[in-house]
Amino acid sequence: NKVKNDWKQAQKDNKAEQEFEVTCKDGTKKQIIFRTNFINDKHIISMFDVTEKHKLNKKLKETSNYLKKIVSNIPEILLIIDEEGIYRDIWTSKHEDLVKPYKEMRGKNVDKILPANVANLFKKHLKKAVAENEMQKFKYSLEIRGEKRYFEAKLILLDENSENQKRKFLVLINNITKRIKKSRILKSTKERLELIIDATDIGIFDINFKTGDVIVNDNIHKLTGYDKYEVDKYIGFRLDRVHHKDKEKVINKIEDHFEDNNPYFKIEHRLKTKNDGIKWFRLIGNLIESNKKGEPVRVVGIMQDIDEQKQMHMKLQE
Repeated sequence: NKVKNDWKQAQKDNKAEQEFEVTCKDGTKKQIIFRTNFINDKHIISMFDVTEKHKLNKKLKETSNYLKKIVSNIPEILLIIDEEGIYRDIWTSKHEDLVKPYKEMRGKNVDKILPANVANLFKKHLKKAVAENEMQKFKYSLEIRGEKRYFEAKLILLDENSENQKRKFLVLINNITKRIKKSRILKSTKERLELIIDATDIGIFDINFKTGDVIVNDNIHKLTGYDKYEVDKYIGFRLDRVHHKDKEKVINKIEDHFEDNNPYFKIEHRLKTKNDGIKWFRLIGNLIESNKKGEPVRVVGIMQDIDEQKQMHMKLQE
């Protein structure tokens, strides 16, 4: 009935074209385009088998839907930009990180979309990618809907130049705003903590048993009298200078912590200082990294001078 109705309408328009599915004699189904042109009282009829084209379109649609699902789960913005800086294509699920809707960006030059400094940065790295034939990585910031956001871009040359085509580049853009803000907070916190530590004469140590690296702050040198070269091999250095009556206690407490019997170690012991004096120190540390065998790799902690209060306590006991 639909074909009949279309036929009648087509006679009025002097032409007709209809696509429909037919069942062949052998039972197979095919997609056919039936086309008719009306010239006076004559009909010119042609039929086309578009089954393969129909299957291809179906596959393309399925592939397109599949790609859309993939893109919707990609945290980055994916751009295709040519060597002149024109947006050729844009894929992202993070539309809120685009300066403008992607439909307004496609086909436009970065100069028309981005602030001048950011657009120039993009073009600079487009040229570098061609000259060096290497991936370019750079960071930039944008004001988007009243909020300053930070981004990291990775730019890759996709194809070499041909006679009639411009080079194209894949650009992966990641929003790193949270990372930048967190880094700034940590830096600010670290600076404040360092000021507090310097004011309270607390020594800090970071020991890596695997690499042998030892990191200490200046207060360790002030408290013990030894310079940084003498404290270089801090692991052996400390045990060598621990008072002989306290050495076994120190080793046992640290090993007990390493065996997970205590969440941290806290030891009060005597230490031989640079001028051959003996001072009391409090050592508090924590194992923060072990290898697959459970062997200690990295220990961090603090050292406090408690000599004055210890001497006072011993005098009171007398």
